[in-house]
Parts: sequence; structure tokens; C-alpha cells
Amino acid sequence: MVIDQYTKWLECFPIATQTAEVGARTLVEHFYSRFGCPIAIHTYQGKNMNGNLVRQLCELLQIAKTRTTPYHPSSNRQVERYNRTIQHTIRCYIKSKQHNWDLFLQLVGAVRATRNSQI
Repeated sequence: MVIDQYTKWLECFPIATQTAEVGARTLVEHFYSRFGCPIAIHTYQGKNMNGNLVRQLCELLQIAKTRTTPYHPSSNRQVERYNRTIQHTIRCYIKSKQHNWDLFLQLVGAVRATRNSQI
């Protein structure tokens, strides 16, 4: 999940594993290639987004990188709120077919179009 903190624009990408390689490739191929490189990114504490690969990618593309404060989910409130909204929305459609969740990521468009003062 990628969120522009200023415009609140949301993008979601299905990935098979949460490794640094998959995360970096997804950012480059699906986000940076469409929107350009950001000035800065803010990530959670996961090892996959805080290792050498992502650090080197940020250095190469001249992207400042920060991360959330440990044990303070409020520092990542926007992402956590979108996660809950997307999970709830997708759950309404997949019911018992949970292996097909990635087919419903297009519902992110509906989430983007919905006015929500809390996000």
C-alpha cells in the first residue's frame, strides 16, 4: 500500500511475499514508473522496508527515507485506517473465497472516491 500523505491518493498492489526485493521492485515498476520518484517516503518498521536494498534504492533515486516510531501505531495512523477500510470492503465481497482477495483490489478505486473526513 502506498499513500500520498498530502493528497491522500491510495495505491495497492498484490504481492506474493513481503521481501525487500518484492517491495523494491513493486515500488519501482508500479508506483515510481507511473507517478515519478517522491521526494521522501515514510515506511513502517518492517525489516523488508528498512534493509540495505531499500536504503540503496532510496540513495540511488535521491529519496529521503523515514520510518514510523516503534510501538506507536498512531505515527502511521493514515495507513492503518486505510488498511481497516480496505480489509472490510474486500471481506464483504470475498466471503469464504479468501484466496481470491487480490481480484478485488480494484475496490481501492471506490475507497479513493469516497469522502472520509477521518483519513
